[in-house]
Amino acid sequence: MNTSKNKTALSLFVSALLLMNVSNAFAHDDHENQCNLSLNNDLSVTPEHIRILEDNETLVDIYKDNILFIKGEQMQLNDKQQKMILEYSTSIRSALPEVTEIAIEAVGLAFEGLNAAFGETIDMQENEEKFQQLQQKIKNKYKDTNGSYFIRDGDFNVDIDDEGIDDLVEEILEDMVPNIVGGVLSSIGKAIASGDDVDTEFDDIGDKVEQEIEAKSDAIEMKATAFCNKMKDLDKLEQKLIDSNSDFKDLDLLEIDH
Repeated sequence: MNTSKNKTALSLFVSALLLMNVSNAFAHDDHENQCNLSLNNDLSVTPEHIRILEDNETLVDIYKDNILFIKGEQMQLNDKQQKMILEYSTSIRSALPEVTEIAIEAVGLAFEGLNAAFGETIDMQENEEKFQQLQQKIKNKYKDTNGSYFIRDGDFNVDIDDEGIDDLVEEILEDMVPNIVGGVLSSIGKAIASGDDVDTEFDDIGDKVEQEIEAKSDAIEMKATAFCNKMKDLDKLEQKLIDSNSDFKDLDLLEIDH
């Protein structure tokens, strides 16, 4: 067994489990289900207001989920538009906790996968707290203490592009990879000393991970797909509102790459 190759493979394995579960929670390999979300402007959500902003200027304000202001002017809505605004507003409110929940579950799944693969080789308990910190940072990225949300333009996927989250991921990897490599090399030495086949020590890693996380991974994938479909519906609703009145053009918040 080439230990240098295995050190590289292990580093990639750790990185993949940790990063891919979060970053790709909403990007599926199936092109038809692909769901890359972003925002065209900043979004602020409070218990009473949903505001779309550009350079700190409020373009759209939906007050109490049914009163629409465009650049400070209240819009007169017909019954159909009123229903669409209510649906639009409540859909945004429900989407923000959902996207956060999916990302947090993905981080937890990454830890479970690493624990399944290497829990017998190294002490994973000391890293569990950092994974919990990572989950908390994802929560904090979108939610403040009073239950309000603020999301900057272009940023709707819960990914690793946030500087604070990225720093913590790097810290976790820096701590874990040397320990994993050291544990693996120790196992290799023991196998050689006892005359066992070194390769067999690692043959079942993939099976262990699959058995441990497959069901949960499928569940997260289903949630991500359902969320994606909701956002596609919301994007279509935006377009219907804009088509119903040219003054509503600033409601074009969502950007979805199909």
